[in-house]
Amino acid sequence: MAFVEPQYLHTLKTISSNKVELESEKMMAINKSVVEADNSLQTLEQYRNDYLKRLTHDLVAGLSSKNYINYQTFLQKLEDAIVGQKQQLQKLMEDLKQQRLLWQASQRKKLSYDVISDHSEQQYNQLEARKDQKLMDEFAMRSIRYGR
Repeated sequence: MAFVEPQYLHTLKTISSNKVELESEKMMAINKSVVEADNSLQTLEQYRNDYLKRLTHDLVAGLSSKNYINYQTFLQKLEDAIVGQKQQLQKLMEDLKQQRLLWQASQRKKLSYDVISDHSEQQYNQLEARKDQKLMDEFAMRSIRYGR
């Protein structure tokens, strides 16, 4: 592998860290939307169940055909809302799945840059140590040569 200056890799690491953070924030926002959509769905389903209980109670007590039609119309609208909410929740779940894949890809890229950076830093340190050792050897040789 060719030697890359550590400061260049530091820039790449910073960019990739920012990308991971951005993808994390997007994933958290989508996750929040999923939770809200699920809560709305549960509320709609509970409301439908309560309304069905009320309809059953009113049917036992006696209900006019006009009121029965109103119940049926309202229940149909409620079912449509539940179906729409389920579709929205399913779409959000797919979005969350896709966002998780994007986050994982950015995380892998960041980890790759971390490994490359660590390796490059080790190479740089070894190169600097060799230069220092060479200078020390030259200094010692000159001291021996001219010290006599």
